[in-house]
Amino acid sequence: MYGDAMGGGMMGFAMGYGWLFGLLLIVLAVLAIAALFKYLRRQVRRRRASPLRPPADIRVASLET
Repeated sequence: MYGDAMGGGMMGFAMGYGWLFGLLLIVLAVLAIAALFKYLRRQVRRRRASPLRPPADIRVASLET
């Protein structure tokens, strides 16, 4: 009733795993959006840095002798 003449109602290999493939696509989409959000936040943070203040990774030489 549910199968064709050759299948006899049996599901083929990997059929029925569409929900797993869909779940994988959803997880990958969420990870891609999270990575994009992190990248954009980093770009905004760099633009907010004051041009008068040196970056934190540059050491200023001490004036003490």
